[in-house]
Amino acid sequence: MGSRLRITWLPNRECVAEHRGNGNFVVVKTRNTKLHVGDTFVCHLMIQGEPLFLDHVIHDGLAPLGFVAGKRGGVSITII
Repeated sequence: MGSRLRITWLPNRECVAEHRGNGNFVVVKTRNTKLHVGDTFVCHLMIQGEPLFLDHVIHDGLAPLGFVAGKRGGVSITII
């Protein structure tokens, strides 16, 4: 809990998310993505080089939705 992940994907997209426990994350930094700082999501499985499927994304207070990062080429994940 409290670990931060830097997730990047093409073209030039970045999201830093902080783990809040039990697969729950909060976005703390973004660049060139539809996710915003403060958005939350659930993800229980992250595989380097594969697309990343985020569940129960709460974005700008709207109803939960799904989000896929790295549809082409997958994602790169780094613990920071």
